[in-house]
Amino acid sequence: MNYGLLIYSILLRNSDKEHPLKQKDIRQRIKEEYGYNVDREVVRRAIEDMQIYDLPVSCELQQRTGSDFYMTNIYYDKELIK
Repeated sequence: MNYGLLIYSILLRNSDKEHPLKQKDIRQRIKEEYGYNVDREVVRRAIEDMQIYDLPVSCELQQRTGSDFYMTNIYYDKELIK
């Protein structure tokens, strides 16, 4: 299953710069709206793919421990639309 479109749809409908989502929020919405359980790595890879293909999705990286990072404040960024 490719969860990227589900995640993109959730971001498009439910987020913006003033209302960002966390990975756990996205995972919870996928569970509630579509009935799928996804782990945070699936969300991370989907967000990275969206950024590679220049989709208007922004996020912040927070350092957990050592070199381990996680994504937070993820949102559909209308300002990136050209």
